[in-house]
Amino acid sequence: MGELKNFATERQTIDSFFWSLIMSIKHLPVFLLQISFLLSCGSDGPKDTAGDEMTLPPSMREASEDSTQIIHLTATQAENLKIKTMTVSRNKAQYPIAVSAIVEPAPDHITILSAPIEGVVVKIMAHEGESVRRGQPLLELESLEFSDLIAAFIQNRTEENFRKNQLQRMQSLFERKIKSRKELEKAQTEYERARAALHGSIARLLAVGVDEPELTEWLNNTRKHPHLTVRASMDGVITEHLIDIGQAVNRYDRIGTIINPARVMIRGYVSPEDADFIAPRSKVTISLGNQSTGSVESSVHAIVPVLDAMNRSVTVTCFVENPADWLKPGRNVRMQIQGVTPEAVHLIPFRAVVYDGTQPVVFVQKDQQNFEKRPITIGRITGETVIVTGGLNNGDRLAVSQVFSLKALSRLSEFAEE
Repeated sequence: MGELKNFATERQTIDSFFWSLIMSIKHLPVFLLQISFLLSCGSDGPKDTAGDEMTLPPSMREASEDSTQIIHLTATQAENLKIKTMTVSRNKAQYPIAVSAIVEPAPDHITILSAPIEGVVVKIMAHEGESVRRGQPLLELESLEFSDLIAAFIQNRTEENFRKNQLQRMQSLFERKIKSRKELEKAQTEYERARAALHGSIARLLAVGVDEPELTEWLNNTRKHPHLTVRASMDGVITEHLIDIGQAVNRYDRIGTIINPARVMIRGYVSPEDADFIAPRSKVTISLGNQSTGSVESSVHAIVPVLDAMNRSVTVTCFVENPADWLKPGRNVRMQIQGVTPEAVHLIPFRAVVYDGTQPVVFVQKDQQNFEKRPITIGRITGETVIVTGGLNNGDRLAVSQVFSLKALSRLSEFAEE
């Protein structure tokens, strides 16, 4: 009985709730109509909102509005900051261009050793890494071809002596009216032919590296073996050694390299954009890197007018005297070239520039306590300097110190306006 009584009570409560909800929905249109009437009575008519303007904070205003911002300093702030300035002027700017480079032997300070004739290496007298002098013997080749050259030289020398004696005898007989002029001319022609053959033999021997003292030794029969001596053609160091004793070599085979490091060539690789600011005889500074304090000065010798196929860059060369072998061929070095702009530009210190978001700005002094925050257009950043292509005028006094303090004051001014 108790459960039935509780159920009846709950059912009565639910019925009362739904009845109240139905009555509210029934009178809802009347309520909405009353609200609408009250609003219409309280209104004086449609308002003209065309004249109302919405004021935005400075950071959201249209770009068409005057965006010039003046930072005002109090006398105390100006005294404490002590802002340094510089006068902007338009000039041809010089700035350093740092590029990677490699040391190479100077073209006139490197020589390739090659075999002048076919033969077999029978003796090696200088090895890789050794310093040699011009004319110093390096190796000997035993060659049948060389023996044929020696034989032809000796035969032509003998023939030349014979024809010379014949000519002298014929001249004597001609003067005594014993021989005719025709016979004299024939003897003279044969002598000239023999002498030409001798000169040809001497030229061939000199071409393969035989000197005149050796020719005399062959004529005097003091040398027996046909060994050709290969000599150093310049002072330097043997940096490459490609032959061994007993090895057969062909004519003009490469057998070694001699480098004289007293003078080297520096080959630098410059980006095509920077190459426009480099000219022959531009100042160059060569250093080994950040960890080395040593450097050497030079100038641009030549600029190759085509891009390097491997590096896709412009090649710049210069020559450096290297008496202490400070620069080793094959070593990577740092080349700093003094670039010059082709036209007059505004060049300012990079420390004078700050960024407002992505926009570079500077602070131009109006008077002792007022600075204008001015956006600029940067053409190129060149290390510690900046080439400005827009936003500055000749005679502007530019803040070069305390620029971050001025930026902070400009932000405070914007927040105060907002």
